[in-house]
Amino acid sequence: MDYKPGWPLLLRGCSETPPAKLARNMSVVQWVMNLPSRSPHHTPRCSTNKEIELSGNGGNDNSSNSSMQYELQKCLDIPLRRNSSFFQWFGYEVLKAATAEFSSENLIAEGGSNRVYKGILPDGKAVAVKIQKSSKDAYKDFANEIEIVSSLKHKHIRPLVGVCVKDYDLISVYDFSSKGSLEEILHGNNKDKHPLPWKVRYNVAVAIAEGLNYLHSEHSRPVIHRDVKSSNILLSDEFEAKLSDFGLAIWGPTASSFLIQADVVGTFGYLAPEYFMYGKLSDKIDVYAFGVILLELLSGKRPISFENHKGQQSLVMQSQ
Repeated sequence: MDYKPGWPLLLRGCSETPPAKLARNMSVVQWVMNLPSRSPHHTPRCSTNKEIELSGNGGNDNSSNSSMQYELQKCLDIPLRRNSSFFQWFGYEVLKAATAEFSSENLIAEGGSNRVYKGILPDGKAVAVKIQKSSKDAYKDFANEIEIVSSLKHKHIRPLVGVCVKDYDLISVYDFSSKGSLEEILHGNNKDKHPLPWKVRYNVAVAIAEGLNYLHSEHSRPVIHRDVKSSNILLSDEFEAKLSDFGLAIWGPTASSFLIQADVVGTFGYLAPEYFMYGKLSDKIDVYAFGVILLELLSGKRPISFENHKGQQSLVMQSQ
């Protein structure tokens, strides 16, 4: 069979021939807008480049979960030892006390199987404590994320402070960003009376560009973030921007080439056409997403808005 652009994804999206034929007559953006939702909490994960074999059946009993914890800790011990001066293993009781026993008052984000709490460590440092429920796949993803993010050291990438594995919880600890995300500031319901100054918007754009250049070109091993978006850009008191959330990140190819991925991950409105149509994965998909963020900064509009008229729902299409 002669597969058309986008056809492999359409085979997964629908089983009837007429919708698929109709999709091939749509524009790229129209086709994407008609695909099922791929929210961050229901996004299929691609297997990591370096498979981490973990035993057990996904944490359905104590013995298998203990075995998985042991294997995970062995995986994490290597980057922890390599970067021991930058982050550490945390005791569960320390994080429990820091977050006032994970109280609802300290809950700052929640979704799917993740919860994020604000915490204050014994030394007074403010942190964001992210708790993820474990499973066999979650262990692999967690190990991959920690392996990547623990190797990153750049002023515009949110640093990892430490990790903790307790029973069925996978916990990562990061610097706390007091201003929240760029998405909240640009599009939140409780907007500040004063819009984000143009100088700040410019500085945010430059900061994220520098962070991406570090990931793609300056780091010893290229990294593709795969989920660059305004909600993953966090701001400090001084509005210093940092790129966060490397849960979908993978190691990129070392040569000027691309990978082919069977599943597309990411967020609607930020997906590069060659990625969701062909599965072509390279650092250019991060660059495309950064371009969408620039449009957000310039226009103050969301990347996708279903409130707009048909054909004007995509910010990229509006800008053409």
